[in-house]
Amino acid sequence: MLQDSHTYAIKEPPKLLSSMPNAIQIFLNGQAMSCPQNYSLFQLLQQLKKENEGGLALALNQEVIPKALWANTFLKNQDQVLLITATQGG
Repeated sequence: MLQDSHTYAIKEPPKLLSSMPNAIQIFLNGQAMSCPQNYSLFQLLQQLKKENEGGLALALNQEVIPKALWANTFLKNQDQVLLITATQGG
């Protein structure tokens, strides 16, 4: 389990091409959203405009995915994605 971090707060979950045929539903930090089939974790970060931020971690279905695999890890219907931002402090 990840500790000493904060879950990325989503004020309004993005509706990624929800009217697109064959869209899938995922849950990003507990909030339902739609995205196209064959959408990678990196593409999700791009949509959120977070792809260049440091200190991020992604978990897919409660398994941390190394950054090197984000571009080649594709989302499936009903996947649970947790986006975490590391913070400093004590």
